[in-house]
Amino acid sequence: KPLYVVDLGSVANMYVGQSQARARRYLKVLKSVPAGIIMLDEIEKSLSASGTGSASTDSGSAQQSNAYLLDYLTNPIADSGNSFHVVMATSNDIFKLPAEWTRAGRWDAISWFGYPSQRTLLMVLKKYRDEYGLPKTFGKEANLLQMTPAEIESVCRIAATLETDAWKEAYPYVPVLSKFRADDVNEMEKRALGFA
Repeated sequence: KPLYVVDLGSVANMYVGQSQARARRYLKVLKSVPAGIIMLDEIEKSLSASGTGSASTDSGSAQQSNAYLLDYLTNPIADSGNSFHVVMATSNDIFKLPAEWTRAGRWDAISWFGYPSQRTLLMVLKKYRDEYGLPKTFGKEANLLQMTPAEIESVCRIAATLETDAWKEAYPYVPVLSKFRADDVNEMEKRALGFA
């Protein structure tokens, strides 16, 4: 199935009525294309950027755009009404979403995805090790648990920049969230698991 990445932040416009027109245009396109997966990445940031959150104050234009989008979420028509899209969204903090985006019936399921498994992280390490031309021994001694793929890529990129084959020389330059923001990460996981 095709993947359609929708940037809700691009719906917003400073001119009254333009946000509504853009939202309608987005939805018209989504209703006409073949059924696929609609991806709304980091939805709480997109909603904030688009002004479609509950606290928006643009004379109702953003709220009307929000209403169009919410209505579409409950009935994601595709292929001119012959089928439906699957809508998926990611959020770093679901509690920053307006209540109308998280109420019962809006989403079929809500899940928490924590850190990847060691096996997955080893595949990520291999990918970026190869991409940055590092030796196969790079990162063998590393404890990858509670690292994100982006953090592993950063270590590999820094190692390539420093022209070092030692993980321990590149690792200290990467701010690993599970280390320097451990309390925040634990709180977010606890809240998300309580919601999911």
